[in-house]
Amino acid sequence: MQSDPSAIVARPSRPPASKRIWLIWYEPSMPGAMRAIGAVWRGERRLHWASPLQRHFEGIFDPLPFMLRFPDAQPELSHFEAAIEWLDAVCFGASDPAEIQRACASEPSWRLHCLRYEGPRRGADLTSVLGPPASLFGRFAEPVRAAVLEAIEHLARAHPRLRGMPLESVHGASMEVARLHVTEGRRVRVIVHPQATRSECTDLALVADDHLRNQHRQGDRALLVLPRYRPRKLLQLTPRAAVVGLQFDMVARALLQLAAP
Repeated sequence: MQSDPSAIVARPSRPPASKRIWLIWYEPSMPGAMRAIGAVWRGERRLHWASPLQRHFEGIFDPLPFMLRFPDAQPELSHFEAAIEWLDAVCFGASDPAEIQRACASEPSWRLHCLRYEGPRRGADLTSVLGPPASLFGRFAEPVRAAVLEAIEHLARAHPRLRGMPLESVHGASMEVARLHVTEGRRVRVIVHPQATRSECTDLALVADDHLRNQHRQGDRALLVLPRYRPRKLLQLTPRAAVVGLQFDMVARALLQLAAP
């Protein structure tokens, strides 16, 4: 039986997803280092925008995504944070990506660009376009060390339970990057293990615990950061040592727990 042609309602064709998405790009002060940081698109009723570089923990800006996404532009973190706040306000009042494009063009000092997403190239999907360079985790890269230190400094400056505690940065060949002085004679020592994997977490925590006891530092605690490890929750195998990955919220929770009375 043939269908009644009059029952067929013509529907306007929608453009492919790649034509409805616009990418937000950040251009650091050095030339040739522009990278995508987020996406903007128009929904049925309003404009949406999202970025993996716009994250907070209890109101504290997460510096890790920017520090890892732009390892050569880490000194520009404060400028980027201000640029993100400006962009967020612009997106809140806009209704179309073209408005964001015009706003970015009219305020070049923020070094933000809004460009239409043309679809994946060379097998790179949108997730990989917005992620950090994979080469950072192949060895003990100084940018990873600097990113962890910046995260600890952010927390020590802004979190009410940590504010006022002296923070000492550790330089040199040691894997230790910082020491948070909780009280006199009591510290949280932050250590980055660049190559360690999930299977080594338990051994590393036990080694750190034994090391602190052998040094007769009864008040010291160790926060072990493993860039290759992505745990779902904080891992604290001993009272003296906790293990986390490169997630700002977990670093924060571990630091607060180890610094607690």
